[in-house]
Amino acid sequence: MKAIIDLTSTQPGSEERAVEAVINYESAAGGAQYEALAHPAQMGAFASLAATRGVRVRTIPAELDPPELIAEISAPISDALWRGETVRVYSYSYAVKGVTEAWQARYEGCVWYAPLAPLTRSAPAARWDGTFMSEEDAVEALVRAIGASGEQDQVDLRPLLQRLDQRFDKRSGGFATSPGFISRVVGLGVKQGLVFTVGEHPRVTVKLTEAGHKLVEAAPPRDVEDLAEPAASPPDRRGGPQIGPGESVRQQSRSDRFVTALRQAHLGPFMDVRTKVYEEIDHALESGPKPLRSLVRNAVKAVRESDPSRDLPWSRVTQFVEQLMVRRPVALSGEELVAPGWSTGTRQINGMVAQWHLLLDGELVLQLVDAGHEIRWEDLPELAGALYAGRSETLIERVFNVVQNLADEGVVELAGVNAPIRRSVEQNARDAGSGSATVVSIDALQRTDSTATDPARRNGAPDGQSARGSDRHLQSGEGGQQ
Repeated sequence: MKAIIDLTSTQPGSEERAVEAVINYESAAGGAQYEALAHPAQMGAFASLAATRGVRVRTIPAELDPPELIAEISAPISDALWRGETVRVYSYSYAVKGVTEAWQARYEGCVWYAPLAPLTRSAPAARWDGTFMSEEDAVEALVRAIGASGEQDQVDLRPLLQRLDQRFDKRSGGFATSPGFISRVVGLGVKQGLVFTVGEHPRVTVKLTEAGHKLVEAAPPRDVEDLAEPAASPPDRRGGPQIGPGESVRQQSRSDRFVTALRQAHLGPFMDVRTKVYEEIDHALESGPKPLRSLVRNAVKAVRESDPSRDLPWSRVTQFVEQLMVRRPVALSGEELVAPGWSTGTRQINGMVAQWHLLLDGELVLQLVDAGHEIRWEDLPELAGALYAGRSETLIERVFNVVQNLADEGVVELAGVNAPIRRSVEQNARDAGSGSATVVSIDALQRTDSTATDPARRNGAPDGQSARGSDRHLQSGEGGQQ
């Protein structure tokens, strides 16, 4: 076993304590070979301990771009795997966590990530500080952060909590920075019978009890991916008052409810991040065809590396975008539309259909319609807030184009001056007999509906071409393969 200890994100003066904590933890499990990653300026803080405890030290420059950091973290992992060793990486950094989990996905059972915080923290504070936040509000935030999924790794709770209420952010100072703070929040939830824990540090999973699930159903949590815009939304014309940071979420704005519905359906919406992933896919295809299995994954990776400070569940972002591409295939392999699946992962994607960004975002609107939400003309700003985290004229125009595109495809009906968006009767009939092929030829799409036009490649497509509603559901009997 190789234990890699990342010290680059530790507080000055705490390096020795981190190294000692890992050695003590690993020794209880049978011991390991130790390698510490540190900036040159940190060497004096733990050099003597490293020498006496047999810790190899690898220095990393203090100022690195994200790709350089990935290379530096990957090097000792790769070296250990090449020698046939298993690897556990200890760190405070979410960027390092992401790099390690990428290796873990490739070498399952050989690489693991372990957070340093649980090993180095002191005993939790003796009691909760009611001047910081009431116990009830803290537990409500905890339940909302866990959400409809019903469980969350404790190490991932802080970024979820702070997106619900900035008082949970360490940078706000005060009680939120006290040792064992997140454990104290979880302890309050256990005390109130809303959560329970499974496992031991550093691998603790926090799960909702039956009472916790009921609380989620009574007041569904908002999307913790990006709460800035919904939290600042104007009062809901059909609901409650505006919800500000730290306030109870007993009533939600309409934009919040849209986000909640999408999140409960495991459809993001990951707002501005989603659109950046779209842009990275377009950018990647400019240099030539790419394998479908890596197209979305590499696009998400590029977005993550462009802003390392954003702590998001990036693997879920990948899963979310791929799910949209299954619901609405938009990737072209030669003359075939291809959806992500077992049989299509190696297919080379040479382009995307015209207006594919709008087509995928249309799936989010359809999910809201299918979930029973009445979306009217007056709701365009609220819908823009939910889909794009903003209500500028540009974003409202964009969401209008998404809806209009669905209508042009014949998927929805826009009847009446202020009637809600509804699924078209014709499309519902198609849905009843639709298949789920992962590949279909463009010729087959034309045979399915004589009114359809060829879906055009985004790269070099003639003006005026677009994908039509008839190719929304691909028939396995029309040139597709399962």
